[in-house]
Amino acid sequence: MEASGCGEYRPGLGVYALGRLAGAEAEALSAHLRGCPPCRAE
Repeated sequence: MEASGCGEYRPGLGVYALGRLAGAEAEALSAHLRGCPPCRAE
């Protein structure tokens, strides 16, 4: 089951993991990951 809001963040997970996501996008994804165990695990 996908948590609410995950769909907008999932496409950026790989780029974030490589350290290539910057600025507001990186901050938003980081905040999402702090509260979303399924996305952190992915």
